[in-house]
Amino acid sequence: MPSPSFDHEAPLHLLRDSPTLVLTLLRDLLGLSIPRDPVVAVEETDLSQLLPVELRADLVLTLKGRKRRLGVVVEHQMRWDPRKRYVWPLYAAAAHAKLRCPIALVVLAATEGVAERARDPLCDVQVGSAFLPLVIGPGRIPRVTKIDEAIAAPELAVLSALTHGRTPAATAIGWAAVEGIRVAEAAGRLDQEHAQVYLDVVFAAVGEVARQVLETMVMQKYEYQSEFVQRLLSKGKAEGKAEGKAEGIAQGEARAILEVLQTRGLGVTEAHRERILACADLTVLQQWIRRAVTATTVDEVLADG
Repeated sequence: MPSPSFDHEAPLHLLRDSPTLVLTLLRDLLGLSIPRDPVVAVEETDLSQLLPVELRADLVLTLKGRKRRLGVVVEHQMRWDPRKRYVWPLYAAAAHAKLRCPIALVVLAATEGVAERARDPLCDVQVGSAFLPLVIGPGRIPRVTKIDEAIAAPELAVLSALTHGRTPAATAIGWAAVEGIRVAEAAGRLDQEHAQVYLDVVFAAVGEVARQVLETMVMQKYEYQSEFVQRLLSKGKAEGKAEGKAEGIAQGEARAILEVLQTRGLGVTEAHRERILACADLTVLQQWIRRAVTATTVDEVLADG
């Protein structure tokens, strides 16, 4: 059996760790009615008395309120596998029999293509009644680019980085998440262990160019500290290296400068953009990116000398 990848395991780890994020996904993104003031508990995923071990679900949770309970089975689908459509009803039925409460079968889809296929109802399970998974694709997960939003919901900001960390907005999303985690830790809303895991996840989730920008903004070469991320990171590193080679060093530096300036809200004109993208001198580009972190205007960044 292949070892779990960072891309597959990181969102599941985040959901296991963060009841607040689970409630956000169910209530805000899916519009479900959930128990009032629930206690979120992680359940056994093998549902062993009813399913063979090879049909283990990715994550099973219960939301226990004062008057009602809700079971949640989470499946993280990286690519489309048509066999899963016949397994998901088994998970829901087994969880229902074990937990004795209503069940939500939630599919986290890594791409919109997977999400579209997962949303198709399975009509041949029960005659006259379709089985319909609850699907969250990348388009339903917000792009958290504002630091105040990340401070209010650091776990959602981390999930945003996991989902959109290879998009053009990666630097803005990553920086918002980093600052949100730092402020939440300083305020005592995150303990040091969770904050470190979340920071590791953000730096691992974004592409190579965005990671370089974030390192410039925190003024240090980032080193992973958590065992969880170190153990799963091999595939993520390979992807990052491939992206970095494809972009080209100079173009990557130029894009990084633009992302820093846009993240900081400085006014980038079309002339500024053209000048930055036209520059092929790595020494100049590296000087500009250092200035971009602290400068108050774009002209200050691009000044000679």
